[in-house]
This record gives sequence, C-alpha cells and structure tokens, in this order.
Amino acid sequence: MSGRLLLSVSLLVCTLGHGAAAAAPARDLWPLDPGGRWVLESESGLAGDLVLRVVARSGGWSALDGPLGRLWLWASPRTGRIYVWEPVARRALPWLDLGADRFSMALPGWRCLDASAWRVRDRAAEIDTPLGRFRDCVVIERQGAAPSCGDVPLVRLALAPGIGPVLWERAASGQRERFVLAAAEVGGRPVPAQPAAAIASPLPERFDLRGEGVGGPVDLEARRIVLVQRGAPRAGEERLARLARRLLALDTPPAVPAGVPVQFAIYELRSPHGLRFWAGNGSGGQRTRAAVYAALDRAIPPAQPGCTGFAPKGTLRARWLGTRSGTALLEGARALTALLGALTDDAPDRATPDVGYAERGCRVGEFGTRWLRAAVIDPTALSGPEPHAYVLVWTGGREE
Repeated sequence: MSGRLLLSVSLLVCTLGHGAAAAAPARDLWPLDPGGRWVLESESGLAGDLVLRVVARSGGWSALDGPLGRLWLWASPRTGRIYVWEPVARRALPWLDLGADRFSMALPGWRCLDASAWRVRDRAAEIDTPLGRFRDCVVIERQGAAPSCGDVPLVRLALAPGIGPVLWERAASGQRERFVLAAAEVGGRPVPAQPAAAIASPLPERFDLRGEGVGGPVDLEARRIVLVQRGAPRAGEERLARLARRLLALDTPPAVPAGVPVQFAIYELRSPHGLRFWAGNGSGGQRTRAAVYAALDRAIPPAQPGCTGFAPKGTLRARWLGTRSGTALLEGARALTALLGALTDDAPDRATPDVGYAERGCRVGEFGTRWLRAAVIDPTALSGPEPHAYVLVWTGGREE
C-alpha cells in the first residue's frame, strides 16, 4: 500500500455496564450489520471526523470502509476473534483476538501492522465520550514499534457491545489525536446517548461581581455556558464547546502535574437588571476586568498555600507568539481567532487575539507549576458600552 498511511493500533473493547469483556463474542462487541455507521470526532478539533461504514455484506462477511481502507471482516459469534479476508491468497486471517492475553495481528498490505505483537493491558478501563461513559473496557495494545516504520500513527479503538467503535486514537511524530463517538447507527438505527460522566470541575457555575456601568458601579453576574475538559464529554453550546476544546488541546503542555485539572470554561457576563457596562480597553473596562479577576480569586480558592494572586500577563497574542513556533503557532493562532470571532458581535471577521489576560500561579512539588488564567472578551468593541461580555477561564499546569 505505497503512499497509504501506516497505522499502529491499540484496541479497547468496552461494555456499557459491568461484566467480563473478554468473554463477549466478537460479533457482540462489533455488530458488523448492514447499515452500520460510526462517526468519530477529533477531541482537539484539529482533524476532520473519522467515518466507518458497513457498505456491503456477502456470505456472512462485511465490507467495512474506514481509516484502514476497505476491509472484509467476519466476527466470530463464539470467540473474540475478528477475521480479515486476504484476497490474493483467498483465505481468512485472524485480525484481532479480543479474548486472548497476547496475539499476533494479521493485516496483509499494512507493513507496520501485519504480524505485529499485541497484549491485553487492562480489562477494567473507563472511556468517556460525548455519547456517555463506557466502563469495563479491555485495553489491547501493540508491543514495541518498528523503527523502520518512521512516522506511524497509533490508533486506539473502543468497541462497545451492541454498538461498535466508540473511540479511536492515533499518533504521528510524537503528536497524539483522539477521536470519540459523536453519532452512530447500528443496523440502520441511531444509537441513543448514554448517561455521561459528570465533569469534576473547580470552576464554578456562576460568580457575581460589581462592574463599571455608564453611571457608576453595577451588579454583574457571570454564568458558565461552556465547560470542556481533556478526556471528557463537552458541556454547553456545541459550536463554542468545539472551539474551546480545540484551543485547550493546543494550549496544554505534553506533561501536566498529577492532580492538576485541564479545563476551559466560557462565562457570559450580564447585568441582572439589563444595564450596560464597560468591558473594553478603556478605564471603565479595566475596572470591570479587575473586578472579574478579584471575583474569580474569591470563587475559586487556591488549591494550596503560597499561590500568587491574579496579575496581568500581557495579551493572548503575545503569549502565543512567545511560546509557540512553526505549525503549532499557526494552528494556535487559527484556533484562538476562531473562538474570539465566535464571541464577537461587532465585525467577527475582524476579531483580534490582542486581548489582555491575567494569571494566578502555584508551584506543584519541586519542578511543577499550575495556573488559572482568565480573559474578558468585549463582544461589542466597536459600539460599547456592552449589554453583555464573555469571560474565558482555563486551568492547567506543566512539569518543568
């Protein structure tokens, strides 16, 4: 398959309840029936959706189109094996053995997958997706990597009995990308959403403050409209949540200290009495922003003693320019501009990342840091004072 993307796969087999996933037949774990369709979205928003479809059926075999091209598969009704048809030699080969502790994958034409060694790493993992939480997952992963493969994405697939794939993860050049189930049809019928896991968040649902109005101080209320967390379902308005998750993924360092949440929230700031207020770069807006940071400091107590208070850190654009380069700089600038444009009422195509932000920092252990960052977005910068504004708040940290 010259020119094709070579994939290394790590497979998760999940159940929606409690039980032994290893005992489930392959046919129950992945129902390859006509009408089957699975759409998996990128958690970071940097890649397009992955779509898998059952496009044909013949003699008990199913033709599956997806990231590995077209595979003719047969899932055993009694064991954990899924076989792949090898058209040249005209024979069935064991692609996956979901019931074994160790197995060798057969996938002719895929140099970095064919004859690769695999083992079961976990039989009780939990996977969160926008369609809910899947428990008792069996994690099957490849052992080792062939140096000659070069740039080889790692693919992780989650199968839920009666549903099929719910997660797919890949990596290339040290960058990992997770895809989670956004929509599915099994046998031509839509898969309903399952109960989702709650996001454990230090970020409050609301907080109050006194901002600067046209005639003096006014009461303002900030209500959370979006909350995203790495590795968990989104909460809030769909388009904004997608943009927030994309920016969070780009802004999160590879190594985050244990116990430090990685989250991004968007709050809408309004007067409960419908009064207008200042949120821009003028003196009134600066007073409103200072009040926002002080209110956040009260609403989100530091996780440990010795943390600094909120302090201005410049602009989002300057911060991004100072910490990124190359492709990461370009993708980050696009993600930041897209989110700010979505929050701008006046000329969204002219939204600028030249927005000030403040940060509260803490030390974690000897070599780590954690932070809480906030920025106030003026959606009507060309016409203020504002009937509403937005507050971006995100958490994270770095192992130094």
